[in-house]
Amino acid sequence: MIKDVIYISSDASIKEVADLMLNKSVGSVIILENSEPIGIVTEGDLVRQIIAQNKDPNITKVREVMSQPLVIIGPNASVDEAGEIMARHGIERLPVIEDGKLVGIIAEQELTEWHAKEFEKVKRKLKLLSGK
Repeated sequence: MIKDVIYISSDASIKEVADLMLNKSVGSVIILENSEPIGIVTEGDLVRQIIAQNKDPNITKVREVMSQPLVIIGPNASVDEAGEIMARHGIERLPVIEDGKLVGIIAEQELTEWHAKEFEKVKRKLKLLSGK
């Protein structure tokens, strides 16, 4: 889980979000309204909803583009649960909320890396058991 989550107000412009993503080297930004996480904007959203539709990023507001409602998970959920939620909703990033507060975000890449490590552990155990 990524704990240093980048966020911005729903009143911000798409240009502000794009600059923030560039400066922080992130692929998504959580959108807040009254300090509550209400949506997310990803690089894909910028391509599909701004660039492809030739909208002006200086005047288009985040609230017009963000994905909502925000699909979330709790901090005690398993990796498998996170993967199932992400697959069911077709999302690559899953915010982690605890007591109404944003505490992190799980990226699809993290799940892939975790599964690869677990697969290697199983392979090593099988090798030990088979004596090879």
